[in-house]
Amino acid sequence: MVVFGGGVSQQVYNDVWVFDTETSTWSSPVITELPPAPRAGHTVCVVGDDSGNDIANQAVNIGCNQMLVFGGGSMQRVYGDLIVLDLSM
Repeated sequence: MVVFGGGVSQQVYNDVWVFDTETSTWSSPVITELPPAPRAGHTVCVVGDDSGNDIANQAVNIGCNQMLVFGGGSMQRVYGDLIVLDLSM
């Protein structure tokens, strides 16, 4: 499972976390490009090939290497953007 951002109360985040269902552990991959602005209420879809050389595949064996983040918002702004995060190692 791959998770991006979210929020608690008035605080929103823009970090990425991967949950390994086999070991029940969380890890935070290094994202090399500029991450999207912190947000909650967004939609995320993980897509890509099944080459087996990516974070999502190693963590949860879903064979994907890109995360699409659409919309969401913070207390100050509503977003209508679409951002692609590369999950490849």
